[in-house]
Amino acid sequence: MLRKLMPATRGAHEPCPIVVGTDFSRPAHNAVARAIQIAQANAATLHVVHASRTLPKALARAFGATSDRTLRAALREALDEARAAGVSARSHLVDAGATLGMSKSIKELKPAIVVVGARGRATRDAFVGSTAERLAVFGGRPVLLVRRPATRPYKEVVIATDVDSAIADGVAAADVVAPAAPRSVVHAYEGPFEHRLRLDGARPADISTYRAQTRQEARATMSKVLRDAGVDESLLHLLHGSAPHVLHRVEANALLVINRHRSLARHLVLGSTTRHVIAYGASDVLIV
Repeated sequence: MLRKLMPATRGAHEPCPIVVGTDFSRPAHNAVARAIQIAQANAATLHVVHASRTLPKALARAFGATSDRTLRAALREALDEARAAGVSARSHLVDAGATLGMSKSIKELKPAIVVVGARGRATRDAFVGSTAERLAVFGGRPVLLVRRPATRPYKEVVIATDVDSAIADGVAAADVVAPAAPRSVVHAYEGPFEHRLRLDGARPADISTYRAQTRQEARATMSKVLRDAGVDESLLHLLHGSAPHVLHRVEANALLVINRHRSLARHLVLGSTTRHVIAYGASDVLIV
């Protein structure tokens, strides 16, 4: 059940809101700070959501658990921080687990972007990865996973893409999160038989020729993907290697945009790249 602390209304021409989840930890504080910046840049309302199960009063007293009153006070601090930056803000307590509660809020509020903090390292091979990844899959909205303090704007936006990526969606989400940052579109390519050629003792010159052919094919394919999406082809950068290892090299002060797959079954099969980035990357990640 959504226990609203303030009414959540939206005018006919008001921008889509920004939703940020908080558990009042340091990573969540970083997420709130970044969400305030995003809401400020888009003149959007910020909704600060805390989702947790309500304990029976007797149990809460016995174990000294946090009360609703304490949670409300913590949420008011986040609202004060947003309003000090000139951002319209509202807060919500959701009586549910973190993922379910955030999903309910996403469904109700229909935000442009959902922002969450990164708590340690996700398990790369988990069923659907981290909370951020689950929210992107089941909430249907772009989710920004914040790792770093929001002390400065993103240096650049790196949009990871392949032939199945909804690149236009990635660009649109990046326009909300980092409208002023320069963009690049990165595609990781590998020849499917390069490893076999090495094992079979092929000459280095032959392997280089094969790699050049693979790169040429990748450029032709990805250039068409960008053209079809209405994205400038000059932004395309081809990097040799597997996608997880290429994306792992994205600088910590950049924003990495990565597509989840719209089909849940396809996501579960091919989502290992997303999970690798979530588990081992250094930059903030926007999952679209």
